[in-house]
Amino acid sequence: MSKNDSNPLIFCVYFFIFTSKRLVMMRNLLTLFILMFGLGLQAQLVFSPDEPIGFGTSDMNEVQVDITVTNTGNTEETFYWQVDMLEGADVWKIVVCDNNLCYSPGIVSCPCSDPNILGAGATMTFMVKIKPSSVAGDGVLELAVTSDCAGTDQLFTTPIEYEIAMPSSVEDDLFIANMNLYPNPAQDYFQLSNDDNVAKVSIHSIVGSEINVFTHSPNQAYSTGNLNSGIYLVRAYDADGNVLKAMRLSKR
Repeated sequence: MSKNDSNPLIFCVYFFIFTSKRLVMMRNLLTLFILMFGLGLQAQLVFSPDEPIGFGTSDMNEVQVDITVTNTGNTEETFYWQVDMLEGADVWKIVVCDNNLCYSPGIVSCPCSDPNILGAGATMTFMVKIKPSSVAGDGVLELAVTSDCAGTDQLFTTPIEYEIAMPSSVEDDLFIANMNLYPNPAQDYFQLSNDDNVAKVSIHSIVGSEINVFTHSPNQAYSTGNLNSGIYLVRAYDADGNVLKAMRLSKR
């Protein structure tokens, strides 16, 4: 040890610096603990499935999608909801059932006087329905759940995909049931099985955005090289442009 290091004044300075750093570290750890503890006491809403989708035909009275919501926190949660039609036929009507009641067609937001209340650990189910009114097509709704009636403080949002096809015969139903895509998950490509009646194939993101469209011929393979890893929707169409089947594709 040098003479300078043995100086009592230098020692006091070193001790002060060391002690100050430890105090700052302990204060930061205490702040982090309080923050994490406080967050743990807050109510938190989670929903399932992650990618809700509904299938039906235009002759059905309604096509329903169920979304389960769970309060995983330790406190009661009060919340509101609204739905928006991002894509879909103008004549389609939306019906929502929440934890309180089923609303009339066309009511697309929770009344401010009647919020949903979900206790800690409790579960409820949203039923979000489309009345197709004999019109086939593809559509995307968005369900937004907020802590305020004004809709500014969002707790979660989720798109809901709808596939409304034309009514089919028994033979068509058997054909569609046997149609599938493979390999799934896919790395480089995918193909369709039982694809004799398919005239066109399209690939969409899970929220409905069209990525690729292809004219189809039997046993044709489709490259997935331009797709990022994730979940996609593949639609098969007949020669009249009707959706025969919508299938989920997982890209590795």
